[in-house]
Amino acid sequence: MKILLATGFCTALLALAAPACAPTPADAAARASRTLLRMTGTVTPDNAAAFTAFVAKHQDKVIGLQVRVTPGTPSDFKARHYMAEITDRLFVVFKRGDNEGGIEIVAPKAEAVWLHGDYVLDGFYVVKSGGMHQGTLSYGLQKTDEGVIRANPDVLVRDVALRP
Repeated sequence: MKILLATGFCTALLALAAPACAPTPADAAARASRTLLRMTGTVTPDNAAAFTAFVAKHQDKVIGLQVRVTPGTPSDFKARHYMAEITDRLFVVFKRGDNEGGIEIVAPKAEAVWLHGDYVLDGFYVVKSGGMHQGTLSYGLQKTDEGVIRANPDVLVRDVALRP
């Protein structure tokens, strides 16, 4: 009987001490062995090149996106070489620089949610190469399970702001 009481007492002490032993965000950052970058902000014709370059730089890697994407108009395409639209099956963001063929980012249509006049991409994706088509580099976003990423204590998600 004394052993059971002692065991119960020790269990109670551990339960009381557990909140004090819980890891802090600093502990989690120190323990993380892998950092995933998540871009945040609003994609516009002015900064779309930075957005497409960020995605292209992470080919075959997992990235996070929490961005609003300004839709492109035909006049944006002619004047600024920018397009963001939903086609029959896909969501596409395209930006061409002054001396290049451009980069397009493609995701399944369901990934882009229309919200208050912008498209919204919010999640974690594997970036895959789609090859080159008529001088344009194409990258696809394949959705991955955010819960698995968030539950992994070895992964730290670090936000990177997209500059206006």
